[in-house]
Amino acid sequence: MTSQSPEQFTINQGTTWKLEVTWKNPNGTAIDLTGYSAKLQFRHSPKSSAVLYEMSTANGKIVLDEVNGKLTMTAPKADTAAFAFTEAILDLLVTAPSDGEANRLFSAIVFVSPSVTR
Repeated sequence: MTSQSPEQFTINQGTTWKLEVTWKNPNGTAIDLTGYSAKLQFRHSPKSSAVLYEMSTANGKIVLDEVNGKLTMTAPKADTAAFAFTEAILDLLVTAPSDGEANRLFSAIVFVSPSVTR
């Protein structure tokens, strides 16, 4: 999945948010992610130094199905309940183990729909 224009997502505050992405070659076959790492950060703007939320393979919030090229990103409900922002931008970087080359698979605008029921 590669996108030139940003995607848009809505996260319902206080619920688990899950996103699955499969990275494929131009011929449609999945890219083997063996040894790769991935990181996704939420920020107010590209120039903002403050990270609002981070998901990564290191913190266990991104899980790789390496052979099938699939990345599953999960923000638990306790995390989304604590979101103090209503809008952010994010992008997903995947880094190769051999040469450290980073690929941005997509960028997005995310909206947080505030929770009413508690």
